[in-house]
Amino acid sequence: RFVFLGTGNIPMQARQAAAALEGTRAEPAQVVAAVAALAQELLPAADLYNDAKTKLHLAGVLLRRAVAGLTVQTS
Repeated sequence: RFVFLGTGNIPMQARQAAAALEGTRAEPAQVVAAVAALAQELLPAADLYNDAKTKLHLAGVLLRRAVAGLTVQTS
């Protein structure tokens, strides 16, 4: 499960992004699809520190990092 804080009034679970990766090996194209799904389901509001576009970009960066951290390298 991917949950994002600071993108709304409450923590938001990114269900569509998780669904885009479920049952896959998290290939680059699938990660791009998950980030695109994330952009559709998170609707961050601007605040004193960041605008909505920046928050959405950072959420995508965090999603990519989380997936990279969870991916097991096999040799």
